[in-house]
Amino acid sequence: MKLNRTISKPFFLLVISLLWACSNSWNYKNQQNWKKHYHDCGSKYQSPIDIDTAIADAQLKPLFIDFYEQKDSAVKVVFTGKTLYITGLKGDIVTPDPKAFGHTYYLSDIYFHFPSEHTVKGKHFAGELQFINVDTANNLMVLSVFIKPGKANQALSQILNYIPQQGKERTIDTKLNLSELLPNSVSYWYYLGSLTAPPCKEVKWFVMKKPIEASQEQIAAFSRLIGGKNRNIQPLNGREIKQF
Repeated sequence: MKLNRTISKPFFLLVISLLWACSNSWNYKNQQNWKKHYHDCGSKYQSPIDIDTAIADAQLKPLFIDFYEQKDSAVKVVFTGKTLYITGLKGDIVTPDPKAFGHTYYLSDIYFHFPSEHTVKGKHFAGELQFINVDTANNLMVLSVFIKPGKANQALSQILNYIPQQGKERTIDTKLNLSELLPNSVSYWYYLGSLTAPPCKEVKWFVMKKPIEASQEQIAAFSRLIGGKNRNIQPLNGREIKQF
């Protein structure tokens, strides 16, 4: 059964961004040192991964996304230099969790990567959006959406218009149509992994198979800001990638 939308989000939603993005004790050049300071970064099941082969799983069902939208307060764009993300959102996803069908996660932030962190058969997409979601027991889930070159995306244009200076944040004072950041297909890959930056906390990944489009100009603009700020591909270590 779907959880009540009126449930208040726990305090940890306020600190996810601080834990992941705002620490100054890590960088992308010395990724091998992450596990020295963040124990989970050395655990067996890490992300991102290359998606090469996947198996069908009858337990997996469609994702039910309760329209992502911004809160009553405006969305904020945060640019740390290492990461670019937006926060101040709301929405929820009811997932076909193999161990608990109909589990609900609540949207926290959306992180941007150019090119994509995950690869498919060894190839990167132009970009990747990572929707960070959390449930009432502090468990994290990431919904990943690839970006490919094509027509301009209005929501991405709005976000680009509000990029702050490095180390700052800026409020988007116009309505964002977040549905433009989601594909019109329910097919996905599912696997167990981690956040792709410290503290590398264990998460479940739902990687949408169909990408959204962005113009070459939009892709170039995001790439100038955060191009290559990605974690290296991690070994599968015996994990199965499942698909719906």
